[in-house]
Amino acid sequence: LPASPPQASEEQLLRILEYQPHHETALINLAQLAASRDDADALRGYLEKARAGSDDAVRARVALARYYLRTGDSEAAMQVAREAVDANPDDVTAILSLAQASAALNQRETALTSLGGLQSGSVKDPALLTQAANLYRGLGENQLASTLLEDALELNKDYVPALMSIAQLEIREREFDTVRSRAQRIRELAPESPEGPAIEGDIEFLNQRYDAAVMKYREALAKQSTPTLAIKLFRALRLNGQTDQGIEELEQWIGANPESQEVIFVLATALMQENRLKESADQFNALLEQNPVHAAALNNLAWVYYQLRDNRSVSYAVRALEAAPESAEVLDTAGWILLEAGDTDKGVTYLKQAHEKVPENPVVTYHYAAALAKTGKSGDALRMLEGLQKTDDVFDGKQDALALYNALKNELRR
Repeated sequence: LPASPPQASEEQLLRILEYQPHHETALINLAQLAASRDDADALRGYLEKARAGSDDAVRARVALARYYLRTGDSEAAMQVAREAVDANPDDVTAILSLAQASAALNQRETALTSLGGLQSGSVKDPALLTQAANLYRGLGENQLASTLLEDALELNKDYVPALMSIAQLEIREREFDTVRSRAQRIRELAPESPEGPAIEGDIEFLNQRYDAAVMKYREALAKQSTPTLAIKLFRALRLNGQTDQGIEELEQWIGANPESQEVIFVLATALMQENRLKESADQFNALLEQNPVHAAALNNLAWVYYQLRDNRSVSYAVRALEAAPESAEVLDTAGWILLEAGDTDKGVTYLKQAHEKVPENPVVTYHYAAALAKTGKSGDALRMLEGLQKTDDVFDGKQDALALYNALKNELRR
């Protein structure tokens, strides 16, 4: 929707509709007014009405596709975005909407094909170029993203969103001097934005100066409290040897932002890693109340309950499998828990599938080897464990894996 408020009042816009019920601009402006008062139903209704009124209503379709993306209905966004591109194949906003919807549906090639037409240099709007670049970043095409961001900055060297995005790319390449200059410029152009100190915090973090990173992230959080910054601060505190303080600050942040699933997951996982299992279970359960099919939370809670010797581990492992049947981590957790619970056939099946997906993972290798040993295939298990007993890598269950290796070796000698 347009960034500036409509010039006409709601009453004037409704009067226009009395004479032209599908007037696209009037309907878009009414949708904007609805958005300003958080009336999602009215917003969607006005845009759908504009869509129904004309096959050529590209602007309304673009706005509607973005609405559907924000509300998580990627299929609906894709359909509307396709209509917008069909109506005007050269409209950059329509192309971007189609690419965004494709990316949301994990249709990478479709997204890249949609974005391909934007590389010709014909786009002269730094905002649109930055949007396209951010899509490329999300698709892992960093070089293409960098090219578009450079084009955007040629058009406007002080366009802050482009400066922010290109700084993130340059951080990946460890071009720290350049990134510092970008961060300083962002501070000058947008002093109220958290991005300048946040970028500086990233530089300190990557250089393992965690105390300095903590200071920068705190400064950024004071400007704008976001889930990403809360998580970055926690990770810096943890690596600075202040895990307990980091956990306490996450708990405080969640107290003020109880619906932040991302931060709750980080806190619950941190508590699990610190062996504060009952507290971890409470946090995972709080997350699952908001999102009952959060596969990673289901998987981790199954593991927490397994460690607590709580029989609920099996049901949560099964729910995690239903939510993410192709995940190697979920297959491994479910396989091990079911194996230990006495369901050997399913346990072996899931552990085999997990090992096929990540044969280099030592934890999964140990679990599958243990399952094979349990079913009498000691020779196969021993061969799988041979590599693990030679590695210097540390992993969960390594001592158990070495003990099993020695036991099987002695067994086969007899």
